[in-house]
Amino acid sequence: MGHHIQLFIIICIILLSASFESLKEVSFTKFSQANTLKPEPSNQEIQKYKLFIKNKIILRNLKPFWKSTGLCPPDPHEESYNFLLSPDMKLNIFHIGSLPHNGISQVRIHWMLDLVQMREITIFLYNSADTYKNGSVADVDIYLNISYLKGNTSARWAIHEINNRKSNPYIVWENIGMPSYPSVQDFSLMKSKEEPYMRGPWYFTDSTLWKYKLNVLNPGITLIHICERPQKLYKVKNMRFLQIWKKTLQISWTDLYNRCLSSYIVLYSFDLHGSYHQLNKKRLLFPSYWHACLNEKRNCSIKGFYKVLSVDYWGRRGPTSEIFHFKG
Repeated sequence: MGHHIQLFIIICIILLSASFESLKEVSFTKFSQANTLKPEPSNQEIQKYKLFIKNKIILRNLKPFWKSTGLCPPDPHEESYNFLLSPDMKLNIFHIGSLPHNGISQVRIHWMLDLVQMREITIFLYNSADTYKNGSVADVDIYLNISYLKGNTSARWAIHEINNRKSNPYIVWENIGMPSYPSVQDFSLMKSKEEPYMRGPWYFTDSTLWKYKLNVLNPGITLIHICERPQKLYKVKNMRFLQIWKKTLQISWTDLYNRCLSSYIVLYSFDLHGSYHQLNKKRLLFPSYWHACLNEKRNCSIKGFYKVLSVDYWGRRGPTSEIFHFKG
């Protein structure tokens, strides 16, 4: 079957390169009785042809005959991710992959060199030693050559920590008596401790050697994130809602493109065109928010209209998401 598909493609190339007005017979094999293209009489100006394929004739493995230039996204190339999974690119790859024996190879990647540059640096520190006392501290001195940032005033850095002091829902559960069936208030308190603890972001000093001293708890994880300012922020998408109790709501969304974020902001209004106010009082580093109406004296409802936006290290706010109406 693979030979037949390639034969058909070669015939198409012959048709495109031949002069149809003078063509009487096109043969693509060395046999006189082989597959041929013969004109069919017609009163129209455009001649028609019938294609006869004799599939019993075996020629040879046909070599690749064309190279695709592939997809070259428009400027700015730094945002090429918008096009790498676009419908045009998927269709291009589909056609290339459908040909047997590597019939077409895709080239042209020169624009990818534009992507090779410093955007983010992550330093990951992990402390776990069973032989040491739980809660002991490891003192760490970090030295980083930042000469490549010379003159770049946009770079920022921040620290994210996960340990038993800052972010451990289990410790919260222990402190409230380890109930088998936590109340809504207890569960909300545990949810408030499930995210990493963030410090910063800060500017860099005017130096080629960056020094920093920190303490990493045992057990604990510390992540130092260094980031250059992205060109813009994007909308978050695909907002989802899950009602757990009568007055609690788990809100989630998808964020594929934003980076260097200090928080998300969840906005709420009971009316579509009413005044929106911010729900979260703390930073949101994960694309989710636990909304709970715990104060019976305060007018609070989970029914209403929601939207989300992102905030980066430089305090810039991204565009708000599409408004989602939760009817309850």
